[in-house]
Amino acid sequence: MAVGFFMLNFIYIKFLIIWRVASASAGLDLVVTTDNMNRCVCNNYSFAGFWRSWHGSLHVWIVRYMYVPLGGKTRRLLVVWPIFVFVGLWHDLEIRWV
Repeated sequence: MAVGFFMLNFIYIKFLIIWRVASASAGLDLVVTTDNMNRCVCNNYSFAGFWRSWHGSLHVWIVRYMYVPLGGKTRRLLVVWPIFVFVGLWHDLEIRWV
């Protein structure tokens, strides 16, 4: 359990540094980025809070450019599947995982 806790915090710090450097370099070009990973991994008390904090910009992009144009709440059960496939491909889904 302790190894998983420290690995999750290590990954959080690694991605936080990458995101902050990318955000700072975008800021030099006057590009405004959304705040991503605004809460520490240990400071989230629900899965929804973790998702909104960890993948904040990805969540907003998916809702804005995939969920709403594909039908949103009216066709929720149909719309969810292409979004899950997209998120799986985004995270390097491999055929052996299926």
